[in-house]
Amino acid sequence: YERFRLVLGFPEEEEEEEEEELPINDLLQSISNVVPSLLHLVASAEGIGINLTPRSCRYTSYLQTVARNIASLDVGIINAPPIPVLDWLIAGFGDAMNNVPTIRAEVVEYPSGKKELAVTAIGKFPLVTELQLSRDHTPVIRYLSSPTLVDGTLQWPLPRLTKLKFDAESYDPKVILDMVESRYGHTLEANSKAQLPSRFEFLTIINASTKLNWDQKVVDRIRNIVGEDHLQVTERGIWALL
Repeated sequence: YERFRLVLGFPEEEEEEEEEELPINDLLQSISNVVPSLLHLVASAEGIGINLTPRSCRYTSYLQTVARNIASLDVGIINAPPIPVLDWLIAGFGDAMNNVPTIRAEVVEYPSGKKELAVTAIGKFPLVTELQLSRDHTPVIRYLSSPTLVDGTLQWPLPRLTKLKFDAESYDPKVILDMVESRYGHTLEANSKAQLPSRFEFLTIINASTKLNWDQKVVDRIRNIVGEDHLQVTERGIWALL
């Protein structure tokens, strides 16, 4: 298999200096000349993995074999704000991603003052098909809950999303229910221009046990909407990629 790996690291910054401009844009621009020769590694990929933290971004295109995934392109940026990295990735590889069948994104814990940054980050990858959220990312759930008007047309966030995984203790069940009802619990009016998003193949909830300590009416309503076979409750500790 043809492979390419790029890992860039910056020195850790003190908290009070976090907003200072880092030379990330200049660095990314300096390596942009290698992008054209790597596009085929993305266009031919069977899947893409994106791992997002407040200070790093890892992007992996992979080919899947019977035994395991083989990374063909692996880009990691450490101790740098992720948004410039994502913009660079999308500018260089965005068109090549369009036909990749699986795009998996994992958003790890963000500080309380930076929760909206996760929304901005995930919003840059509208073709995500599988999403895993660690801890409390309620702003991301709310982001998924309503379409926005783009060029006069209503568009749902992550319209291809078919798998969502999150921790039960980190979210208000009613917020989850609101999202599920908004995306899948009703039929849009015939004159609406909005396209309904893809339905969940699996809505996976990580819990201390396989029995949720949620209001049973809320659980039943979620199950009725997504379908009996599409709601999973998995014991905590099993955090494999979707």
